Amino acid sequence: MFRHIAARYVPFEWERLALLLAPAVRADPGATMQGLYRKLAAGQAAVLDVTMPTARGVLIIETVEDDGMVCWITHLAGSVDGGPKKWLATMRAEMAGFERIAKAAGYRQIRICGRNWRRVFDSYRVHDDATNELRKDLT
Repeated sequence: MFRHIAARYVPFEWERLALLLAPAVRADPGATMQGLYRKLAAGQAAVLDVTMPTARGVLIIETVEDDGMVCWITHLAGSVDGGPKKWLATMRAEMAGFERIAKAAGYRQIRICGRNWRRVFDSYRVHDDATNELRKDLT
């Protein structure tokens, strides 16, 4: 399901990760591929690889402190085979799995930004009145 790629392995995985991440980074006016690479290689953000028979993707996460540990998904990218219904079901199932992992790791909340994910992750709420920043408490 999710495989953490340690910072020291980012240079070896970067070509594949960059192909997956390019659309998400292009959509983020504050990000560049070079800047993201530097953050990942320095361990300032973490990369989780998702590889399944019908899907492949990547999550970039950062931990922030806000009345407890918060997992901030800054970039989420990839593809799912099988059309829109399969994509939606896979995205929701994978996020539910990630939420369980984050909660077990001690995170109190997950935040996600980038595109407007409200229709996909309908259990998330708008964070700080930003249309493209969502949050979910893990209590």
